[in-house]
Amino acid sequence: MRPSRRRLTEQGADLAARNERLIAERDEALEEAAAHKAAAKTAARQFTEADEKYVDTCIVNEHLTTDLTAARERLAEFAGRRTVAEVLEEHDVPRKALADALGEQKRHLGWDALIGEAGGLASSVAELQKRVAHLEMELDNACGMPPGGLLDSAPWQPGYKSERDRQVAP
Repeated sequence: MRPSRRRLTEQGADLAARNERLIAERDEALEEAAAHKAAAKTAARQFTEADEKYVDTCIVNEHLTTDLTAARERLAEFAGRRTVAEVLEEHDVPRKALADALGEQKRHLGWDALIGEAGGLASSVAELQKRVAHLEMELDNACGMPPGGLLDSAPWQPGYKSERDRQVAP
């Protein structure tokens, strides 16, 4: 038996509606896939930028660490030196005797140069101490450490109690 024209028309309408629904689902899936692709590109770009910033921070950190180490070595080198006055008192007794013999002048002509050099070394030590403090602050900033030292992690770590909390709790 052959299907009737009315039945074929109804089936055609059902197939057309199903076709329209499938086309709409396909279009939604394509839009969703495009949105996911755009989000993936954005995330990849952000990860690349973060990686570049991390590399830059590592390079700056390395240079700051090198500068800080060199400054500490120079500071340690200056800390081991004695002052000109100490050296003169210890080893330069004839020069002291000469100064006493000179009378009111009280200084041999080379002493002014030595005293000037000692003053230059003292100012150099002070400058190096300032540089060390500055480099330590820059290193802390580059590493993301807050001013004043590290924070207590008890507020954001569940179950962790700081030393202060342990002393208070019985």
